Amino acid sequence: MIKSDQINSSSIYRINQIKISHATFSNISRSGTGFGAAINALLQTGSQLLIKDSQFIQCKGSNISGGAIYLFIYQEGQVIISNSSFNQCEALDGGGIGALIVSSGKMIIDGQCNFTDCKAIFSEGSGGGICASIFDLNSQLTLKDGVKFERCTSSRGGGIYAELKQGSILKINYSQYNQCQGSSSGGGIYGYVQLGGKIIIDGQCNFTECKSTSGNGGGICQNIYDGTLNIEDATFDSCNCTQPGDGGALCIFQNPNSIISITNSSFINCKTISNSLDQSYGWGGAIRIYTSITAENLNESNFLIKDLIFIGCTAVNSIGNNIHIQSINTLATGEAIKNRNLLTVKDLSNPPNIISDLYTSISYAYDYMGINQSIQADNPGTTDFYLHNPLFEQSFTSNVPNPTYIDSINGKDIKLCGEQSSMCKTIKYSINRNPTLLSLIPPPDTSYSIIMTSNTQQDNNIQIKSTTLLNGNVIIQSNEYVAEAGNDVYNKQSISTSQFSSSLFTISETGHLSLLGLHFDNLNPSSTNPLISISTTTSNSPQLLIDDSTFDQSAGAQIYHSLIEMNGGMMTIQKTLFQNYVLLDDQSLINIKSDKTSTVIISGTSFISNKQSGDGNGSAINMDLKIGSQLTIKDGCSFIGCQSTRSGGAIYAVLNSGTTGGIFIEGTSKTSFSQCVASDQGGAIYLDVKSGVESKFDLSGVNYSNNNEALQLSLRLLT
Repeated sequence: MIKSDQINSSSIYRINQIKISHATFSNISRSGTGFGAAINALLQTGSQLLIKDSQFIQCKGSNISGGAIYLFIYQEGQVIISNSSFNQCEALDGGGIGALIVSSGKMIIDGQCNFTDCKAIFSEGSGGGICASIFDLNSQLTLKDGVKFERCTSSRGGGIYAELKQGSILKINYSQYNQCQGSSSGGGIYGYVQLGGKIIIDGQCNFTECKSTSGNGGGICQNIYDGTLNIEDATFDSCNCTQPGDGGALCIFQNPNSIISITNSSFINCKTISNSLDQSYGWGGAIRIYTSITAENLNESNFLIKDLIFIGCTAVNSIGNNIHIQSINTLATGEAIKNRNLLTVKDLSNPPNIISDLYTSISYAYDYMGINQSIQADNPGTTDFYLHNPLFEQSFTSNVPNPTYIDSINGKDIKLCGEQSSMCKTIKYSINRNPTLLSLIPPPDTSYSIIMTSNTQQDNNIQIKSTTLLNGNVIIQSNEYVAEAGNDVYNKQSISTSQFSSSLFTISETGHLSLLGLHFDNLNPSSTNPLISISTTTSNSPQLLIDDSTFDQSAGAQIYHSLIEMNGGMMTIQKTLFQNYVLLDDQSLINIKSDKTSTVIISGTSFISNKQSGDGNGSAINMDLKIGSQLTIKDGCSFIGCQSTRSGGAIYAVLNSGTTGGIFIEGTSKTSFSQCVASDQGGAIYLDVKSGVESKFDLSGVNYSNNNEALQLSLRLLT
């Protein structure tokens, strides 16, 4: 053991300087209890120990502290270790170095010192590389100029464990932590700071692939009571922790009278990882903070998180991908952070500027979240997304993303889903939400778009009415849809419903639904409900637009329902294909019963190989026109191979007396009928015009081929 010389019993010490240079300590094992297998030193009253250009290899002790070195540094004693390496050293605590630094003692580690594969082997051991207790004012541990920790492990603080009290300081400048691991907490560093202690981490410190396997803080875990943590110019890359841990890179417990400052630092691909054996916690993919400071007392002097970069960070269930804060009141904490500008994040799309809408955009809802302390107390470690809140929810301009993206495979139907980074799973969930803000101010959006990024078989019984998403105007489209693209230029996402019996869409009141660039099949073949229903019981006018879509019967099916049933409202179908349906009983593809005024416009649309079986008229369209109802077909529609067991192979229409509407097939591009067959009358069209409305039809835009078949071939006009 190295110790200062004692002259007499009055405890007067000489000042000594001891230098160890270019030494190698290899394969040294210490049995029994004690300190430091290679060096055990006591430094007092200004004594100094210098260790330089030395190696410590496999220095171990199963019941000691400080595998290679243990240092007692008192009364302004000083230790400097430079350009030395510690490889595969092990101890209960402090696999490489253990130290007690008090009474203005100081320790400096600098100049390319390396700690490699060092371990604290006790099940609750601390500090795989270094374990240091630093007490009293002016006592300090400094690491600088390239100190490196690689693959060091312990329960707490894979690289470093530091306990600080009474004004002591740990200062870390320009150091690296690679693949260090803390099984309990703090893969790179674990700090316990109280009574004025301070940890300063600055000067481009890097934490790479550090992790905590069952606790908090893959990179750093800090517990602060009346102390300070200052992190500046640090990078956390691919750090993680596993449930029940929080904070993939950084976990901080900010207790009363404590200060935290995290500035100009980067968090890249940090995450919390789910654990099938313990599915609690996992909050904060990059940073998790517990603060006991009330919202009204948060300010720049005790809580500052500025100029950060987040790239690809994720949390279990997306509960705070970048930051999660547990506080007394989440919304009040978020409001204080916003009002005092305590959090800023760099805009990587517009460097070096910060994100301007961080506090107001729903795009960041999952990235910055929190939970009330009372909720956590009642539901410890809950991963129920609805018990957590976005930090800035009260400042959002909408509670529903517009557009909302749907991914039936990887999406999740959770609160505020719909951004491309956090897609919803189903259409139904995404539209059954209230966009009104917490402030009760409605968002300015007059319509909402739903973007389908995958096929789905999970949607059914979707109601579109006047109050749907506030204004009742919903647009559902494939993600590659382009208005002028035309059929089959892009992939049409499919909404398959053959396992359901209820209608897919029901449009009523003043609901307005647009279906753009989609693919549909049919309901359960035995269902008698229409795939899409549009109707009204009042003077309201629901609306349906179908553009550039395809309706194609599921393989081998014969269906007992229509695709579209209408009674009142307005419907426009354009550039759409209906093909290969076999309709049983009296069903038609489009069935229009006009107790209320119905307006239908069909343009540029094809009906191919659709057949009725049973007692039906008009395989494609069956329309009973009353009041002001009107059917217009134009712009080169085509009806090919349409078959009816009665009249009107393709179209069957009754124009009732007193109607002010009519039926019009018009346009310079003719609507063609070929290979259409009816067992009775009108191979292509059967039109029954009642008395007094003889002027309410115009078929000048029709072009018949000579291969339509019926008793009256192509057209049967009954007046």
